[in-house]
Amino acid sequence: MNTTNIIHQITEKLKEERLRQGMNMTTLSNIAGVNLHMISHYENGSRIINLPTLMKVAYALNLNMSILFPKDVVNQKKDPVAEQFDSITQGLSKKAINNILEMTKNFLQYI
Repeated sequence: MNTTNIIHQITEKLKEERLRQGMNMTTLSNIAGVNLHMISHYENGSRIINLPTLMKVAYALNLNMSILFPKDVVNQKKDPVAEQFDSITQGLSKKAINNILEMTKNFLQYI
């Protein structure tokens, strides 16, 4: 399975979960702090979602990131990065978590 297929499956799961929760793209955009047009691009597959944005959207949907990845990719194990992120951010406000994600994104640009 190639990376593009994996990303497509992840964004499909995000869309399915958004719809299951009865949430429209505008609401998701506002909660996640992600541009509405980008949400649309991710869901229709015309853009590839990056990790910080994926984390924001998953958090806005109240999802553990490990359930987004195909089982053959994670080998039915919990994603240690998502698990650690969930542990670190437990009890923090969405604003604090968004600040952490933004700092991480900025930091990764310099690596």
